[in-house]
Amino acid sequence: MKKTPLTGREGQKVNLGQLLQNSVEQYGPKAFVTQAETGECLTYDEFNQLTNHIAHGLIGIGVGDKEYVAIMLPSCIQFLASSYALKKTGAIEVAINNNTRGPSLARMLNLTKCKILITSGKYLQQLSEVAKGLDYLEQIIMTDDYLPAKKLFPNLEILSWQSILGESNANFSCEFSDEEIAVILFTSGTTGVSKGCDIPHRSSVRAAESMIEAFNLTEQDCVYTPYPLYHVGATQYDILSAMMVGGQAIIRQGFSLSNFWSDVCRYKATWFMSLGSVQQLLWTAEPCMEETQHNLRFIWGTPLPVDHDDFEARFKLKLARGTGYGSTEAGGVALPLFDKRGAGKVLDRYKVAVVVEEEKEKLLKTKDEKAWYTVCAEIKDRRNGQYPAYLSREILEMYQEKFPPTIS
Repeated sequence: MKKTPLTGREGQKVNLGQLLQNSVEQYGPKAFVTQAETGECLTYDEFNQLTNHIAHGLIGIGVGDKEYVAIMLPSCIQFLASSYALKKTGAIEVAINNNTRGPSLARMLNLTKCKILITSGKYLQQLSEVAKGLDYLEQIIMTDDYLPAKKLFPNLEILSWQSILGESNANFSCEFSDEEIAVILFTSGTTGVSKGCDIPHRSSVRAAESMIEAFNLTEQDCVYTPYPLYHVGATQYDILSAMMVGGQAIIRQGFSLSNFWSDVCRYKATWFMSLGSVQQLLWTAEPCMEETQHNLRFIWGTPLPVDHDDFEARFKLKLARGTGYGSTEAGGVALPLFDKRGAGKVLDRYKVAVVVEEEKEKLLKTKDEKAWYTVCAEIKDRRNGQYPAYLSREILEMYQEKFPPTIS
């Protein structure tokens, strides 16, 4: 019996590894992800086969269920494929901000007791600066030349990319619950030290579903995302929502004003998320012919400082305001009704989780250590796999920062 095609709006209870395999079954030969800088493009079938080779290889070197594996790479196909390989095996990705240096970098790796790191030569200097402080790291998998890493880290096992690609490209059963943790993402640190948040598979799926419903995404859509893969913006709002409807994702290693319109036109992108100063940069740039000869049907994001109507008129597209402050912790985003300008809405099915902030406030008002354990337990229980929560170790750190031990 032929399966009913999925639309990405079903409220699926599925882990991300199985979700990829479901999408491949439905959209296999279609283009899925393209690297803007090189034009390298993988279909759903090809991407899935690559993730399977990586996943089988990781299992071959001992990666097990719920084991933490760090990834420190630029936004590239290898990063995305490694991420989904871990999601198929039940291991937990630790997504490292590749701009992090010094004690903050060591802290991210030590916090989750990562034994394995997937990285490239671009970040060896940063890692060498904290090598003596990496308490748990045992293996480094290099996506490019591995010989420099062997010289810098003589006490670690250095593996080449080719050596960890398993021979098999067979799919996985992916039978684990969507309430299991898929990835540890670190907050931007705008309100203090960067905090690790455990993100369940279900949380990511719900975030993507909210995008699909709000913006009527279909397999005809193509998202352009120059944002890092260690952030919810690219991974959940952009790429995952594209995957769930059979669309395409164009990734680039950082936003480039000089390449934006040429990329958008070349790859026929239909939507784009504007973050930070991007809208202002587009507005103040010299007009070019491509800015009105594109296929973009909408840009959404925050902040949007430029006048709404003027922006739409100049670039011939729809502009939608959304907000995602604290989206790493909250696991939700406020989105507009797409057919009504400026009408802010949080879709009822995807209300932003306020439990983390509520419980954090409770914690900071008390000096009772028992309250800390209660808060951790309540967060784990109440989010029911749908919303992220701070790692319990992180909550303890917040407690200790707020109420340092009294010296008698």
